[in-house]
Amino acid sequence: MTQDRIYAFVEENMKTIFAYACSRVPHKQEAEDLAGDIIAALLAAAGRIRSEEALFGYVWTSGAKAAALQSNGTKTDLAKSRTTRTLPRRFCNPNG
Repeated sequence: MTQDRIYAFVEENMKTIFAYACSRVPHKQEAEDLAGDIIAALLAAAGRIRSEEALFGYVWTSGAKAAALQSNGTKTDLAKSRTTRTLPRRFCNPNG
């Protein structure tokens, strides 16, 4: 799957991703971090995701892994740092 399709998916589902993140962690700041981790992981995995049907499954799985790491006090970084640095600004603010 192309990164452009992943960008479109994230734009279409930003509220859903953020709501899911809010349901996994107790504080808004942690939810913002988790949503960012999920988006970065999606972008990093774009070449490995073969169908659109798999996108939400990937969101739920990567979100659950990151939330578990956060609850254990472990710094989350599901995606490679180079992908995180290139995350478009429009994805950095779940409210905007």
